[in-house]
Amino acid sequence: TIALLPYFEETFNILTKLKLIELGDLSHPLLRKMALEAPGTFNHSMLVATLSEQAAECIGADSTFTRVACYYHDIGKMKRPNFYVENQHSGINPHDNLSPTLSTMIIKAHTKDGQEMGKKYKIPKEISTITVIKREVKAKVFKRIPFFLSIGFSCLFLNFITYAFHCDNDI
Repeated sequence: TIALLPYFEETFNILTKLKLIELGDLSHPLLRKMALEAPGTFNHSMLVATLSEQAAECIGADSTFTRVACYYHDIGKMKRPNFYVENQHSGINPHDNLSPTLSTMIIKAHTKDGQEMGKKYKIPKEISTITVIKREVKAKVFKRIPFFLSIGFSCLFLNFITYAFHCDNDI
């Protein structure tokens, strides 16, 4: 039966625990590519995954799915890694030479780029659609907040999540 599992997963688009474990392996080709091409994004994804996994455990959600989805949530940043601050190590920011409109388009494009990359690497839809959900939530939350306040809001929200979901075990 277990020999047929990959066939059923692929044919019927079923996401199983075994598939999640396979996707969660840090030697997965897409994760290795991210670690090499966008190391800051890779580290960010690992941090988000760790925090989110703990939060999911505390509320009884699927912590494995949460962790794996977080690994892949910013894969689209690999298309233009130097346009994201976590990958800028030389002190050069390419956004300094762009119009705000073009800069915004490039940043927003990473969600679509991530979906395309997910299809190429056969990442299940449940995982690859996380990038689109993330974009829609950010657009609704940050639409009416000036940029500098949105950064503070993000930090405040992260602190809230950390305290709100703190269990007896250390996060």
